Amino acid sequence: MSTPTYYSAAQFSASPPPRTFGQFGPPSDTGRLQPRFHGSAWTLFGIEIVNWLLTMITLGIYSCWAKVRVRHFIYNQTEFAGDRLTYHGTGRELFIGLLKLLAFGVMAAVVLGGIGWILPTEIKGLVIVFTYLTGLGLIPFALWGGRRYQMSRTSWRGIRFSFRGSLQECYELYLLGGLLTVLTLGCYYPWFRANLRHYWLTHTYFGNTPFTYNGSGSELFTIYLRYWLGMLACLVFAIFTIMSIGGLAMMSGGSMPRAGMAFWIIVAMLGVYVGIPMIGVLMAAAEHRFHWSHTQFTGIRFESSVSGGGLLLRKILQGLALALTAGLAFAWVQIDTLRFYYERLALLGEPDFAKIDQEARETPTATAEGLADAFDVDVGFGVA
Repeated sequence: MSTPTYYSAAQFSASPPPRTFGQFGPPSDTGRLQPRFHGSAWTLFGIEIVNWLLTMITLGIYSCWAKVRVRHFIYNQTEFAGDRLTYHGTGRELFIGLLKLLAFGVMAAVVLGGIGWILPTEIKGLVIVFTYLTGLGLIPFALWGGRRYQMSRTSWRGIRFSFRGSLQECYELYLLGGLLTVLTLGCYYPWFRANLRHYWLTHTYFGNTPFTYNGSGSELFTIYLRYWLGMLACLVFAIFTIMSIGGLAMMSGGSMPRAGMAFWIIVAMLGVYVGIPMIGVLMAAAEHRFHWSHTQFTGIRFESSVSGGGLLLRKILQGLALALTAGLAFAWVQIDTLRFYYERLALLGEPDFAKIDQEARETPTATAEGLADAFDVDVGFGVA
């Protein structure tokens, strides 16, 4: 087993050493600190086009470097309190992590394939079930390892972020929370979400200082309940409408106008396929405000003013932009989304950043980062 590499505070940061808060200019008039994004959508579009071309030419190998180029752009164009984030990850790290993941995947496929070939046909389905459950079981590891890696490669004012949660606690939260959510038919989900948010945030540090979170599942449940009832109303309306149409058609002996039937069927379907997703967006905005209002750093609270109507309008306009441009507006949508959330997020005070010091930490590898990509799970800051 290899010995972990540790760095001193000077070796750990590739950025200039941290300065005192007074060196960054006078405090803001309002005392509110807000993130800002300065990047251009045209620049991101050019980066992505080059990434696509090089990824295709190299048969996917360049994808690791492509991801790092985008992260460098996003992080380095994000400003907070007069200074920008810095991303220190490299494509080489991600590529080595991906090779390790592929080697593990090949070995697992060979072993499971051999077991499936040996077993009788009647119980080969067990191998498929085991493979599926193993994949689900790797998701907490992907989230945990991916967050450790990304936080360790992110700095601001020369001080690195870090994630210090244990893998055991991560698995306990996901296994117990997932089980209780299933057993309670989803009723436990708000508590599951609040517990996860607490785990991810309270183990995230900036230098030697952690973030804190005090949101509760019971508070989140009251928020969810309103929107769940709205979704249920949409579903009941759709079912009642379709049953009523069917009943009227039978009573009229099939003489009911087809245009009228089609109209009400469309209305019912809109209630399910449009109404429920729209309510879901409103619920996401309410949850976003809730989580940030219960997040603190050095005792100073964050605040988000994202409104459900504003987020819904944004989603509709972005969807239209992507549809009308056959997806080519993706860069503008991504930048617009970042700015939308950043402009509505604020830290309601100014911490004494001069008291925050860098701590020497073990530098995690990028193996779990590739696994997180495979599962398409988010392991970053979660601003959106």
